[in-house]
Amino acid sequence: MRPLSSILVDERFGGFASPICAELGRPVPGPSSRRASFREEAQLDELKEAGADAVLLLLRDLDGPRAAAMLSRAEELGLDALVEVS
Repeated sequence: MRPLSSILVDERFGGFASPICAELGRPVPGPSSRRASFREEAQLDELKEAGADAVLLLLRDLDGPRAAAMLSRAEELGLDALVEVS
């Protein structure tokens, strides 16, 4: 199993998402995920452009239809989705 680096991009906690994340390199070789409270499909587009391979979706922030839309968009973009349920 390859390690997965995880980058906090939620601005509320001092993180950021931008193409510079990809330029900085990855903390460990292999895939990279971005963590924050994502609610809109456009945010996933930005993450993909910034070099993310995966995204963490928090169900506490998404209702059923919104979660389904986010998972669908992640799949379209080729992003692996990790889903946190609690």
